[in-house]
Amino acid sequence: MLNQVVLVGKIIEEPVIKEFGNNNQMAVLLLEVERNIVNQEKTSDIFQVILWKNTMNNYLQDCQVNAVVGIKGRLQANNFITREKNKFYSSDIIAEKISILKE
Repeated sequence: MLNQVVLVGKIIEEPVIKEFGNNNQMAVLLLEVERNIVNQEKTSDIFQVILWKNTMNNYLQDCQVNAVVGIKGRLQANNFITREKNKFYSSDIIAEKISILKE
């Protein structure tokens, strides 16, 4: 089975670094990817991209707002039940490699 995602888009916010126990870190960035739809206004999707420690250390310095980047990674699905007993689903892109295409 294969779980691979390749996206090209623009970083729209400064990455946020989060720290966990045992010196674990991750960065979260928001990537805007244009959606080309015939005969409609151009729209876009915004994806949450996660960079874990090694990927973060290798690529974070290049992830500036408005930079156009290519991201190769995998899709990770998450779900949980809220206190109100509602089921919540989300998906994140876990980045494995980032290429700066335009700054």
